[in-house]
Amino acid sequence: MSELLDELTYDREDDGVLVRKQLERVILERGAWATVLFVYQELDRDTGAFHAPRMTIVRFKKWRGAFRKHASFSIEGAQQARQLAVVFERWGSTLVDEAEDDFVDDFVDGFVDDFVDAEG
Repeated sequence: MSELLDELTYDREDDGVLVRKQLERVILERGAWATVLFVYQELDRDTGAFHAPRMTIVRFKKWRGAFRKHASFSIEGAQQARQLAVVFERWGSTLVDEAEDDFVDDFVDGFVDDFVDAEG
């Protein structure tokens, strides 16, 4: 794990082979308890090709000077991403004030569009 939040990655290697590659990352919350959203792909070992992109939200806890994964939630595909976006849109007005509302709308719309485009 890393001591710096900005250096955290979701890449993973097994025996020198990249089996999970991070495509994008957004830090949602900083501090001793940090929340990071990753877009990533996993390697299909049979074909050698990477699967369609997925998203995961990871909660990190800083412990003994380094960030360690505490919990995560994976978003398995475009349909689930769209479902979450609809719920966030519906609930968003109850969670933010009007000044932040445009930012939330633009962020959710842009992120879901990028994810759907990447998935094909």
